[in-house]
Amino acid sequence: MLSDITSMAMLSLLPVETREVIYPGLSLTDSSRILKATAVELWKRMTQGIKIVQYANAGPKHSDVVVAIDQWGNMTAITHSINTVTWGNEAINVDGISISDAAWHQQVDIKRAGPGTRLPAPIEVGILMKEGKPIIPFASMSVGLHHQTVQSLLNIMAHNMDVEEAVNAPSILMPLADMTVPASPKFTVRVMEGAFADSVLEQSGLPFVKIPASERRYTQGLWVGIYRDPQTRKLKAVSPPYATGTALAY
Repeated sequence: MLSDITSMAMLSLLPVETREVIYPGLSLTDSSRILKATAVELWKRMTQGIKIVQYANAGPKHSDVVVAIDQWGNMTAITHSINTVTWGNEAINVDGISISDAAWHQQVDIKRAGPGTRLPAPIEVGILMKEGKPIIPFASMSVGLHHQTVQSLLNIMAHNMDVEEAVNAPSILMPLADMTVPASPKFTVRVMEGAFADSVLEQSGLPFVKIPASERRYTQGLWVGIYRDPQTRKLKAVSPPYATGTALAY
């Protein structure tokens, strides 16, 4: 309450015309603002949520993935993203619709698709089946989503890991690209320090670089999944260890 009241001092920095746009029908000239009736009406509107300063709600404001299973075994997997490079800082809003910079960083895809054609979606969501029955809905996000999705599914299908083991297993991250010569880009494998033994990396024959966990954010892929045992119907959910995922059950 005190923060809301003190923040209203910003009214003095706004032109009278702007004040009237925010609070239509309420005179907020310097002389009217000293009247008790004005203060009463202004406070009424503030309690209705019309304030000069709006504080952001807690919690992340970015791409997100959700996978869910209900009591009957129905499954769904969703990834939501504005698909923008500089998310959270820049935006164009038209009639309440946020416009991302996707057209800037997807010029090649736009040219390939042609005017009026839907662009291919890089997001990978799906439901893993076993013997004709759905067992794992999964979804992915972030720059290395393809790399992590392939590794997670391979760990489950080829190495018989459960969803938790698959996500916690060592993984390769999005490669480091050298675009100095656009016609002949060069890539270097990126892994997190301590994830693989040097002997394993060296035997791959590929150039590699090890990065600390603090640099993982913009190189990793994030993969979430829920396993539902077809016989017992028990559930096991997992989210990446280097993210803010949450598993809930009702």
